[in-house]
Amino acid sequence: MEVKTMNKTTKDEVISDIAKVIGPLFEQKGFVQKKNIFEFHDSETNNIYQYEILLSKRKGYFSLHLRLNLLNRPFMKEVKKVLKKVWLDEDFIRLEDSSDEMIKSAMKVRTSNFCLRMVTD
Repeated sequence: MEVKTMNKTTKDEVISDIAKVIGPLFEQKGFVQKKNIFEFHDSETNNIYQYEILLSKRKGYFSLHLRLNLLNRPFMKEVKKVLKKVWLDEDFIRLEDSSDEMIKSAMKVRTSNFCLRMVTD
């Protein structure tokens, strides 16, 4: 593997190099690589396990993160239905300054993905 200086390397290149090294280990466990995400679908539970490699640059240095996402589309689809009913319920207790626009925005954010849990370092 070629050694590169960090100041001439993009974050995507660093992540790609890391993925090349650890990819075979994930593939042995049944994970499939999608760019910087390694994903495994458990057909028995409908869970999707995702390991995501992230790299951030702050104050001149890189910080490497590994995030685990647990997704379940069928379960979260039902949860989203309940959330929408609650937010649209007139008897739901809201903050005094909650506008309809703010509620719509919150609904969009809260129902935009199927993530049950996320853990990061």
